Formats: sequence, C-alpha cells, structure tokens
Amino acid sequence: MRKVIVISCLVTLCAGLSLLGCSDDEPAPNDAGDATDSTQSQDNSQSTDVQPDIDCSTAGCAAIPLCSVGCTAVCGCCSCSDGESTDEFGTPHVCVGGCWAPSSDAGEQGDMAMESDVTSSDAESDFTMSEDSSSDDAVAGDALADAFIQSCDEISATDCFSNYDCDAEEVCNNQGSEVFPVACCVPGTRGDGEAGDNCQVENDCETAVCIEGVCSDTCESVENCPENMPTCAPIAFSGSDDDWCFPEAE
Repeated sequence: MRKVIVISCLVTLCAGLSLLGCSDDEPAPNDAGDATDSTQSQDNSQSTDVQPDIDCSTAGCAAIPLCSVGCTAVCGCCSCSDGESTDEFGTPHVCVGGCWAPSSDAGEQGDMAMESDVTSSDAESDFTMSEDSSSDDAVAGDALADAFIQSCDEISATDCFSNYDCDAEEVCNNQGSEVFPVACCVPGTRGDGEAGDNCQVENDCETAVCIEGVCSDTCESVENCPENMPTCAPIAFSGSDDDWCFPEAE
C-alpha cells in the first residue's frame, strides 16, 4: 500500500514538471518564423548594399565577375585597364574608364572619350605650340645675348676707348651689346671724321669717339677744340687719361 502511494506521487510530480517545461527535449524550431526572419534580414541587407539606379554588371569593387555580393560602388573602382576586353561575363565586355561595360555601350563611351581626348589634345597642342614659341623666342634671345662678348679676352683682343689705344691696322669697336658695351681693338678700317664733324657711330670718326653726334678728339684746353665743341674735359668712367672736346649742351 505504501509503494502504491509513492509511485502515484512520483507520477503526479513528473506531470507537474512537464507542464513547467522541465523536459530534457528542446522545443522544435518554428521553421516558418525563422524563414520569414531570414528573408527579412536578407532583404534588409540587400536594401543596404544595393543602391538604386545602379547596373550591377558595370559597377562594384570586386574583381571579375563584378558585384558578386551586391552592388557596393558606382563604376570606377574596377581593377581593369582601358581597352582591355573579357568574355567572362557571358557577353563581350570592354574596360572603359576603369569599369567593365558591354561592348556596345563601351563603343559609345569610347567614341565620346575619343572626342573628348581629341578636343583636349588640340587644346594641349595649341598651348604647347604657344609655349614652344615662347620658349623658342626665349632661346633665341639667350642665343643673341650669348653672341655678344663680355670681355675682350674672349676674342684675344685688347681693351680700348679710342683708336689711340689700338695698332694702326686696328679699330676700336664695340664687340659687346648696346646694354653692355665692350670696346676692343679689332682689325678694321677707321673712319675719317675729324673733331667737329657729324657722326652717327664711333667708326665715322678717325678717333672712334662720337659724342652727341659729333666726332671728338683729345685736347689740353678748349683752344684745341673746334668752335662747335667749346668744352675740353675728361670723360667720366671712360678709362682714358686724356681730356676730350665736347659739343655745346643742347
């Protein structure tokens, strides 16, 4: 009688525990609910990854094939070189602007790119030609400057101020530029203009000294100068120790 009571109590206790969820078996999953949750999660992921109005065949950062897992970026970050072609998409594709595009689209884009390149090239050519012309002018100017000497030593000649400083068969002539004159004794024919005669260049005068359009000569006093040259004075910074006749100041 006592055993029957104990067994009865055990049965009652187990039944109560079963109602409270104490069974060792885990509850069966809700397949329908889980599938719905998974679908919603996938949809959310796709809505996050996939951007509207983007063609996944020509966009994405993945290597061939592009966009293996959704669109992640607009065309431009593909690892291809312009003009490169491939059939790995199932149809011919050509790389344009760093992105794979169908051959037909690529042709149109290529034509536009070519037109743009031609226009750009023309502009660059014009600019380059203009720049080259400026460069040529600069080079010509430099060459012209280089044509003048800066010292008589460069032509194995001696410095001079007038023909008095040179040998009889030589003439004192500027071998430098007008900005930086370098007078040297060089072979040449001397002028015959005397003091008081008009001159345009030094070589018009027998002394090779032309002051304000008038040939000059050395003097010890004004009595040694012609009437139109009433002054006898040294020429500053000339290197000459002599005094020279000067015309009237205008």
